[in-house]
Amino acid sequence: MDPKETRHPNRFRLSVFLLLGLLLFLVYSNSLDATWHLDDFINIISNPLVHAEASQPDSILKPFESFLDNGRLKRPLAFFTFAINWYWGQDNPRGYHLVNILIHLLAAFFLFRTIQVLFETPRLSGTWERSRIQFVSLLAAVLWAVNPIQVNSITYIVQRMASLCGMFYILSIYFYVNARLSGILTKKSILLYAACGLGFLAALLTKENAVLLPVVLVLIEATFFQDLDRKKVRWTILGIAFAIGIAVLIGGIFLFYKGNLLALLSSERRFFTPIERLLTQPRIVLFYLTLIFYPTPNRLSLVHDIEISTSFYHPWTTLPSIIVVFALIGFAVCKLRKWPILSFAILFFFFNHIIESSIIPLELIFEHRNYLPAMFLFWPVAVGLERLLTQYRERNRIVFRALLVFIPLLIVGLGTGTYIRNAVWSSGKLLWEDALRKAPQSARSYIHLAWAHYQGRGEEKMALLLYHEALKKKHNSKDQHAKIYNNIAYTHFQNGDCDRAIENWQKSHSY
Repeated sequence: MDPKETRHPNRFRLSVFLLLGLLLFLVYSNSLDATWHLDDFINIISNPLVHAEASQPDSILKPFESFLDNGRLKRPLAFFTFAINWYWGQDNPRGYHLVNILIHLLAAFFLFRTIQVLFETPRLSGTWERSRIQFVSLLAAVLWAVNPIQVNSITYIVQRMASLCGMFYILSIYFYVNARLSGILTKKSILLYAACGLGFLAALLTKENAVLLPVVLVLIEATFFQDLDRKKVRWTILGIAFAIGIAVLIGGIFLFYKGNLLALLSSERRFFTPIERLLTQPRIVLFYLTLIFYPTPNRLSLVHDIEISTSFYHPWTTLPSIIVVFALIGFAVCKLRKWPILSFAILFFFFNHIIESSIIPLELIFEHRNYLPAMFLFWPVAVGLERLLTQYRERNRIVFRALLVFIPLLIVGLGTGTYIRNAVWSSGKLLWEDALRKAPQSARSYIHLAWAHYQGRGEEKMALLLYHEALKKKHNSKDQHAKIYNNIAYTHFQNGDCDRAIENWQKSHSY
């Protein structure tokens, strides 16, 4: 047992918090002046709901008032935090970035603490020394926190919705595990269960995918607390998971769609059917895994070109991807008793992709959707690295020293990748030029690069050229043609060419 951690646990945790804060400030230091992008405008800059006025402090509460008025969950807590930012700094992005980094820091710290307490559960307790637990927990949290794939969740301001939800989600898990370790219905455990419930509610008021947390808590119970060698226990857990899953489904439909199942599955605006989206997602989820474990800046982008799977065989990678996904899930279920840490990390990843990587007709792919699912993926990685260190400490000093060099180099490499990736977000022109290089078939890259040229640089000819090129590319929604023609018309109008402006406005209304 680490004597420092034993005598001064709070001092040790404070040291970890400060270390994580230093690392994250370093790798995100060049993001503070990154400008507004894409959905930032409609959700913050042009959204009166978050425009809290200094002369009216109670205007900060407008997001909650709107939620109470229409009775439908629309992320009021996330918008409330934007309103606070607006109250203090209006449209200056620096304050928003600072809050996003702080949220990410808190999420990383509670990930560290959650992994620590999971080592104290019945399935893992007594198998690890305290010093090894601290090393693995901290390394797993650091590898997740400094990973370049997180940039879209932190530097893209509006995706505070993903990171804030992730923070409350992991906080709720932390309270739940501590409650279970505190005994059944003690005063302490009751308070911890209440805190878990509040964390769940806060996550739910931030983003919809938090609705899966009760099912994940059942997974935690099965993996770390229950004796799965007993058949009765296995069937009981399956029954509870099924019942909670049905309740979550029904509750989610009423909370977010007022009970309208057709609205949940409607794909009228998309160029794919719900079934085609379902067939496409296994390829995307496996692609996410490659980005998480090989996150070089040249592979990361705000936009990705993805071919829609129209059948099991088109494109040919569809069926193999489905097989690999089911094989990974099957492997995790089969090895849940033998390798609980690895199995839990795999199942946690796939469970938390159910909302955004299934039949629901959202846009196909965004990197920020991995913020929550990837949280525990580096736990088994850290375990593997720690075991290699232990194994080679006496057996082979050369390999041991190589590992001692490799681990900090890995962290530096990931942090450097994050810093490089952040630089792209400094302006709309840089961001969309980067997206266009990586997704040349996506109309979105051309549209927003055209706007960046026109708005930021006054290069109307280049903007028009890009708009017309966008008409030839893949569109993410059926109304995108109309938006392009509307932008072309506006550009001509600003240039005084009213005839072309009218012509393109008419075309925009034909879609």
